[in-house]
Amino acid sequence: MSRILIESALFSVIESILESRKNNAGVHTLGSDSRLLPTLKDHFTQIYIMSTTKVPFEVIEEVSDYLESFESADDALKVAQQFADDQPFVMSYLMARAEDLKSDDTAELLLYIGNVIYLSAKKVTPSLGTMDAKTIDAAEETFLAQMKAVSQMSEEEALSGYEPIFSAQPDLSTYLIGWVEQLSEDGEDEESINSLYSVLQVLVNAFDLLMSKTD
Repeated sequence: MSRILIESALFSVIESILESRKNNAGVHTLGSDSRLLPTLKDHFTQIYIMSTTKVPFEVIEEVSDYLESFESADDALKVAQQFADDQPFVMSYLMARAEDLKSDDTAELLLYIGNVIYLSAKKVTPSLGTMDAKTIDAAEETFLAQMKAVSQMSEEEALSGYEPIFSAQPDLSTYLIGWVEQLSEDGEDEESINSLYSVLQVLVNAFDLLMSKTD
């Protein structure tokens, strides 16, 4: 029930953001047709730049327990608003990608897991900076390059290469896989599952890049 409070609070914050942008033509919002992606050539070397600080599963569990401990909508709303205030570009990115998902439940889960990823990264890196377009773009290009590399491998090579390709933050990636498996068991639409995983793995990559700037 408490996770539902956080998800509902995140949606309330999004509604407030959208309302405040209605008459502001100068505000850039991300959409599937307006991504400011740089060329792969510009950021290819960043694929192998990883933070030396890793988010352990214990921290992820602690953050999840914290978010699920709220008993009032007001408390949940405060945390959701703090997420939006601390990382406005991340919130915009998740808002845009949530529009591509087929169900509101999956969109809400996307926002919830995004908050878990942010708070986990912040907990192990208190001096974590604010995400910007360049970092998200680099993380997206990293993910696209990873997918291209995997598509060219045999199944055996892909499995053996899983760790060096995807484990900039192995415990966060494992956390995401856990949700993918759960959603699959629950009969969630496969396309939505793949979209949710892709967006959140990009976010993991992005926060890893942001954390590397404080190493």
